[in-house]
Order: sequence, then C-alpha cells, then structure tokens
Amino acid sequence: MRLEIVCSAVELAVWLVSLAGLHHVQPGPAADPDWTAAAVLVGLGVALALAGGAALRVRDLQTG
Repeated sequence: MRLEIVCSAVELAVWLVSLAGLHHVQPGPAADPDWTAAAVLVGLGVALALAGGAALRVRDLQTG
C-alpha cells in the first residue's frame, strides 16, 4: 500500500505499482468459505505428505 501511495504521489509508471506483492490481494472474501472443499484439500495434502515420507524412507542409500 505504501508503494501505491508513493507511486501515485510521484506519478511513476503503472507497472511499478503492480510489482507490489499485496497490490492484487482483495481485503476479504466475497463469499463464505467452503469448509468441505478445504477439508478435502487438507486431507489430500496430509495423505500425499505421508506417501512422500513413506517413499523417502524406502529409498536406496548406501552408508559408509
């Protein structure tokens, strides 16, 4: 937001304002969160993390 204020005060290029990381983030959601979709995505992430950990455990490393 500070970059946006500075750029508007000094009339810098529009592309410089678009470089701000939070410039494109909306202040709040327009609709209520979909808790079912969130739970499915969290469950999928946990399942894939566990599968990755299991695959990492059985890799073939040579010690010594």
